[in-house]
Amino acid sequence: MAAVEQTSRDTADKIEAINRLINNVMIKAQGRTKAVEREGFVDLLFKWPYCKIGIVEQELACSRITATRYLNDIVALGLLEQVKIGREYYYINRDLIEVLSE
Repeated sequence: MAAVEQTSRDTADKIEAINRLINNVMIKAQGRTKAVEREGFVDLLFKWPYCKIGIVEQELACSRITATRYLNDIVALGLLEQVKIGREYYYINRDLIEVLSE
């Protein structure tokens, strides 16, 4: 029973930490990029520890140009890290990876 309680507490702590990260993105990006105003965009950043332009295009039904702009705006604010692997850009949410790794 103690193990179940500890697992529940750990899970609740991770959820709280992720919610803090989401709020941090909203606060830092508010008024600095239209990306956070787009319904579903911030949630998308926390759906996976990384994102690609094509994922944003598909999930938000937007153009490649818009998806790229949204992601690059968030990179410019220091909230994601852009990594090029082959011909594809990946946008890494390092803070989320850290929380999930704890």
